[in-house]
Amino acid sequence: MGCTTSRYATGKKKPVPIREIVVFVPSTRVPKEIDLRRPLRGSLSEGLLERLAALRAKVVALSEKWSLNCSTPTGNIATED
Repeated sequence: MGCTTSRYATGKKKPVPIREIVVFVPSTRVPKEIDLRRPLRGSLSEGLLERLAALRAKVVALSEKWSLNCSTPTGNIATED
C-alpha cells in the first residue's frame, strides 16, 4: 500500500535514498448546505437537533480549512545535489 524500503544499488551495500515520497490525500469537499431541523423536527429533541447542527457546522469549518490547506503546497522538497 505504497510502503517501500531502501534498495541496494547493484552489488553495493550502500542503500539508495528515496528521492520522492507521494502521499495520496482524498479530497474533502464542503458539504452542501441543508436545513436538518425541518425534516427531523418531530423525531428528535430540540437539544439533539442543536448538537447535530453544531457538529455539522464544525465539519463544514474543518472541510473548508482542509481544502485551503491542501490546495497550497507546504514545505520544501529535498533534492539531491
